[in-house]
Amino acid sequence: MKKNNKEAKEEFYRQTKGYFDSIQSKPILRLPVYSTKHLTTGEWEIILPPQSCDILWIYEVYQLFKWIEVAFVRILPCKIDNEDDNSCDTPFNSLQTQISYQCKCDPIVKMLQSFNNCDGDFDARFRMYNFASHRLVVLISEKQWLISGLSSILRFMIKFAYMKLSWDSSSSLPSSTEAQSLQEILGFRGGCLQACSEVSVWTKFCEVDIFEGLEVALNVNGTKNEVLSRELLRFECHLKMPVKMHNIRKEISNKRRQQEMSQTIKNDKVSPIEIEHKFAEGPRMLLSDLILYPCICLFHLLYGSQTCEKYFPNIYSWYSTMNERFHLSKNLKLPGTTAFQCRETGYIWKIPCILEESLYKSDRSRYNPNSRVFTKQHDVLDALAAINLSNIKIKEVTDVVEVLNWEDIPTLAQPEGGNLPPSRREKKNQQLSSMTVEVMKIVEAKSKQHNSTSSPIRIVDFCSGGGHLGILLAFLLPNCQIVLVENKEESLRRAGERIDQLKLTNVLLYQCNLDYYFRCGSSCLRFIYRSGSAKMYFRKSSGFICMLSVLLR
Repeated sequence: MKKNNKEAKEEFYRQTKGYFDSIQSKPILRLPVYSTKHLTTGEWEIILPPQSCDILWIYEVYQLFKWIEVAFVRILPCKIDNEDDNSCDTPFNSLQTQISYQCKCDPIVKMLQSFNNCDGDFDARFRMYNFASHRLVVLISEKQWLISGLSSILRFMIKFAYMKLSWDSSSSLPSSTEAQSLQEILGFRGGCLQACSEVSVWTKFCEVDIFEGLEVALNVNGTKNEVLSRELLRFECHLKMPVKMHNIRKEISNKRRQQEMSQTIKNDKVSPIEIEHKFAEGPRMLLSDLILYPCICLFHLLYGSQTCEKYFPNIYSWYSTMNERFHLSKNLKLPGTTAFQCRETGYIWKIPCILEESLYKSDRSRYNPNSRVFTKQHDVLDALAAINLSNIKIKEVTDVVEVLNWEDIPTLAQPEGGNLPPSRREKKNQQLSSMTVEVMKIVEAKSKQHNSTSSPIRIVDFCSGGGHLGILLAFLLPNCQIVLVENKEESLRRAGERIDQLKLTNVLLYQCNLDYYFRCGSSCLRFIYRSGSAKMYFRKSSGFICMLSVLLR
């Protein structure tokens, strides 16, 4: 019998909470910092990159140290001259912006007191993932699950915290006020910043663009540059636009009901209902506000109150509202910079031209899966041309295609174990069979050349979804290391449940996009195999070019 929306929601929360409850040890937040200093006031000053600052203050304000451990990692500022060089890994390929944050939280202060230049204890827990030392990640070690990307990290930390708090077993909602406040930060149905930056203009703005704008503003600070920040102007335009939210009709209905109840006996006319941009996404504060707030604080320190109020009135109003709650500006400083405030009185700034549009807009230049239901011939030709230019050798298969004996494979390692609908199982089994058999041949051939004392052969399943292919390979190839790379937390959680039940120990889970995966320090592709149904193809749900690759480390 089909479940209604309420039953489905309750079942989803029970499953998610059950999986999070199975995590016994604290997840580890690896936080890059430049330096730390104990102040005479008894507080600690931490010099760190803007994204680290974002996470640290949310970590402190919402007391996430109760559930998440912090591993501070000391890094050195650097500048990348070559755009193709990924040795330094931030959204804008630079590690030179330094923010000073004063920390007063006792649990974090204790962590800082034990922090020193040598972080070998923490490195041991992260060694198998081989990512760069400055990488901002969360590790759930007992699940071998690594999370990268600012939005994904914060979403996990907040969700993990409220899932660990007390719940009413008869409801899908947390019973404590603290848990409810954490849940509300993730928005309607927990969807705030859920889409990755590759497909969402709004997520890209919060996770990448605003930090790039801050970097540019800090670099030109003290020079003769007279142009206001484009990213601030984009956010200002966004706040001018009508609110767009999934449950806006319900919001309007509630507001109209409140307005009607407040009417006087004189039967005053009900004024038109308008939902204002009190916060970045509407009338309620969400995770996006928390991410943007430190950056806007720093812009405010650079430009000064008068400039911000004059040129960015909507941002100034939003900033004032956020300041009433948090007062973060008292804890932030910009070491070694000269503010623009000296130009405030009567100074006229140049305003760059930008499009007057909401940041919820669709980016027409991006891949649109709805208009590409089927693979077009020119897509195939373009992909083949790209392969030819890259000098990748394609192996043509002329032999009779072998198939797997599914009777020898446990149900949990089959698509059936991943709750795939019966109507899709036969086709999925055929797909997996042809890909798995060929990969096993490659692994067998490469194993003869591979040094048994070195690290195992690594097989990476990009855009792995629920892990149908990766879990099957992990079961059949126990001596290989299988990596599932997927953006969606829910898909990896379901894969993790199957991995736990099968007791597989050779699977690593990366919750990130392809760019973050390769910038985590993983070696580049050595070769790509393509045969039968194991071809390069567009996946409708993700918009990435997905391929099966075998990496030899």
